[in-house]
Amino acid sequence: MIKEDVVEAPASWSAAESAMWHAFRRGEQLDLRAWDDRRIGASSIAQLLIAGPEPEPGHSNHLRLCGAVITGSLNLSAAQVEAPIRFSSCLFEEEVVLDGARLANVHMTECQLLGLSAISAQFDQWLGFPDSHFAGEVQLFNSRISGTVEFDGCYIGGALTLGRAVVEGGLHLRRGCEVNGKLRLNGIQVQGALLACGLVVNGQIDAIGARIGDALSFVDVTVRHPRDWALIFTDVQASRVTLHLNSASTGAVTLRDAHFGRLIDDIVNWPPACLVDLGGFTYDRLSERTGVGLPPTVEERLLWLRTYGVLNGDLQPSVGRHFAPGPYEQLAGALRQEGREQESRAVLREMERLRHRAWGRLGAWWGTVQDVMVGFGYLPGRALLWLSVLLFSAMAYFQVSGPLARVKPGEGPTWDPFLYSLDVVVPFISLGHDTVWDPTGWDKVISVLLMVAGWVLVTTIIAGIGRTLKR
Repeated sequence: MIKEDVVEAPASWSAAESAMWHAFRRGEQLDLRAWDDRRIGASSIAQLLIAGPEPEPGHSNHLRLCGAVITGSLNLSAAQVEAPIRFSSCLFEEEVVLDGARLANVHMTECQLLGLSAISAQFDQWLGFPDSHFAGEVQLFNSRISGTVEFDGCYIGGALTLGRAVVEGGLHLRRGCEVNGKLRLNGIQVQGALLACGLVVNGQIDAIGARIGDALSFVDVTVRHPRDWALIFTDVQASRVTLHLNSASTGAVTLRDAHFGRLIDDIVNWPPACLVDLGGFTYDRLSERTGVGLPPTVEERLLWLRTYGVLNGDLQPSVGRHFAPGPYEQLAGALRQEGREQESRAVLREMERLRHRAWGRLGAWWGTVQDVMVGFGYLPGRALLWLSVLLFSAMAYFQVSGPLARVKPGEGPTWDPFLYSLDVVVPFISLGHDTVWDPTGWDKVISVLLMVAGWVLVTTIIAGIGRTLKR
């Protein structure tokens, strides 16, 4: 808000501050790097921005400082500033406070700051700190930015808090941006893309409930939070997600109840110290990163699930102690969506193997029978093959050992080893031959074995068909 129409700076201001006054009125940059005294009081900057002069005719107000040393705390709490603010290569001796302020835009390039607090602030255009150095924390909790927020190349000595912020543009954390504390993204809304490429976080990344309108790209991100949750993506929603953690990352990752439209992962190079909680995690499509070698095979994906999958927040591998079918069903569905039906069935077979093993020895045995016989219903051709082998083996045996003695001499149909075998092997079918002939000795033993095998095979086939129909 402009309150004065004066052409000269206050008499008490230093030469650098007076030069800032005139440069502000013309919208020009003031470069102090060659000045002997580069100090500018933070109170003078606040006065200039809040109650400064009208611009010179044909110009617009714009604060542009280069190489300044800002003494005191720049406090613009609850202020409304219409002029753009740009600092480059400036040193701030105390914290910058913008809580509750409304500003057009703020851009700080290669600056050194103790910290920044902009809680519940509003930026009508954009906010950027490329290649700047913060000794302490950066607070943007509950703030609203109409444009893009940029932390490319930044070093932040404390936590970076963007919880419940609304970013109408994108959020950039690229070019080796390093956060030496917690990165809080919980509840953030980003209408554009969240790009974290080369990001390093020496602490936890908390993005619970984040909503990303466009892409969420975590490429070559290093997060270090050993023996605890390092990356929390619980209930995150994004249209497209690239998830590639640097191999030096430590700590567990949770994607519980998150939903991604398209997932682009890199499991072959997954960091060995990062287990993953996939409970309730869903995605519509699955893709591989280009330019990183051959895409992973379905066997590699299954190995990744067995090695890194955890359950219910337990930071230990779940296989062998618990089993959750959800991640396997999700993977199979995504492969089927891409037309990779054979790979989808391989995933579902592995899921059934693990499910049956979790039921104990009897369940594991029954699972082995179903797998060998019919592939848990996902290999229908195998079921027909086994049934044919069993039936024709029985026919061959009774062709040699028959005919059997009749139950009632002179009654019943003519001896037919094929029809007799069909009656014995296939339950629920009765052609009248098994009740006419009376096997004894080894013939009886073979008949009983064939009957048991037939029951096992047919019930397995029925179970597999039911599973396929449900799918």
